[in-house]
Amino acid sequence: MKNQNGSVIIIVLWTAVLLTVLVTAMASKVRLSAQTAIHNQDTSISWATIMGSFNKAEMELMLERMTRPIGEQLEETEEGEFRNPAYRFNGQALDLYYPLKENITVRIFDHGGKINLNRIPRRNMQLLIEKRLGGQEADPEEVQDLLTAWTDWTDLNDLEGLKALRWSTTNLWSNPTLPETIQS
Repeated sequence: MKNQNGSVIIIVLWTAVLLTVLVTAMASKVRLSAQTAIHNQDTSISWATIMGSFNKAEMELMLERMTRPIGEQLEETEEGEFRNPAYRFNGQALDLYYPLKENITVRIFDHGGKINLNRIPRRNMQLLIEKRLGGQEADPEEVQDLLTAWTDWTDLNDLEGLKALRWSTTNLWSNPTLPETIQS
């Protein structure tokens, strides 16, 4: 009988160890499944928040393209010009008409419909340059130099242009593609 008591205790202890390992493995799987469910829920909430913000930004663009109300006063710049509200979409953080969560920032880059400076008439470009240089007090030579630099992309008329500098510093006689001696 003494021999049986020892084997029963060993069997009970091994059963307890196996059950402990089994319960630990099952608990870790349940914990992993719970973490996966929480991460999926967080991802779904984040996705819904981002898509809601995206839709609100689209709505903001649509509202800006609508005609302005009749009595609305437009903002003026320091120079007295009316500020176009559509030009606020230059990448700065926006306060949208529809509220967002406080941890979401919307920035819109919309360059469609802005002035193409390549197609601006020469006289208008001259007026812009004069305005930037101080208005009527601007140096006429500096205005003309900047206007020439703007309109002459190849620097053909400007003696200080890049081509003039390149040709003045290049030694044509040391070109490695030309043979040193002519053989007949």
